[in-house]
Amino acid sequence: MSHITCVRCGLINRASAEMCQQCGAELVNPEMAAPPTGVAAEYAPQHPPYVADAVPADNISALDIRPFNGINAVISPTIDVFKNNLWLITKIVLVIFAPYEIVKALSFRDIVNWESAVVIFFLGVVCKTLAAPALIYALMTKLTTGVAPGLNESYRWGLSRMGRIIPASFLAWILEALGTICLIVPGILLALSFETVGPIATLEDHSPVDVLKRSYHLTKGYRGRIFGAGIVIGLLISVVSIPITMLAAIIGGGTQFWLLTAVGSMLIDVVNAATIILSLMIYLSLMRSVQEDQEQTDPDSL
Repeated sequence: MSHITCVRCGLINRASAEMCQQCGAELVNPEMAAPPTGVAAEYAPQHPPYVADAVPADNISALDIRPFNGINAVISPTIDVFKNNLWLITKIVLVIFAPYEIVKALSFRDIVNWESAVVIFFLGVVCKTLAAPALIYALMTKLTTGVAPGLNESYRWGLSRMGRIIPASFLAWILEALGTICLIVPGILLALSFETVGPIATLEDHSPVDVLKRSYHLTKGYRGRIFGAGIVIGLLISVVSIPITMLAAIIGGGTQFWLLTAVGSMLIDVVNAATIILSLMIYLSLMRSVQEDQEQTDPDSL
């Protein structure tokens, strides 16, 4: 082996080097690295090191992720991650949503027919479907390596997961819709059960059906807390989004100010990214709970 690639910054170093010449991180020879065991082996994806290293239980502890013993275990990290990575989140969201919001603002300057409204709605769904895995990947990479990936890298990873994210999300939506028809409550329970579908489909290697099964079992016993955390984050998003909407309407003073409407919607899209971050924090916190349970039942397995 003639060189070693730094998993933090990607610099190619000499095989004899012990520290990365660019970022100072310790270099690990992949040929000598021991494979993960126990819980780590079960949950570790087989893809880029910054993602593979993010999922095993040992690294969840290193991220200072707490078990999901209460809603604050995910609320505080969600807020902190959002604040500390605001520029990264903004870039990832706007690269997809900016063109969409401009098209939407131009389309709704005049009265549109229902066909246009349906097209705009599904374009929004597509944008969120593309942005969510890219954002999850970028944040996991930043949290585990300290270095944010580029937009191309983030969206390239997100696109590579579309084959399981789209079918899994569609199946989840169908089940939630059927559950809602059946007296509403089953639909809410299924929505809570599938809260971690996005992170699982992005960071782990499962078929779409297995993604749903894994999310269902992972959230079992925690759905009340997931519901509470979602309510809190939803209220915080509303507190920020409503003034933005009102300000854009007051300053704009008419539909001719479509650009101002689009900018206001873009800002709200960035704020709404908190729901994706919450989903990721719930996933990591549940994984930490799995690790803690495993440690208590069989300490020698880790």
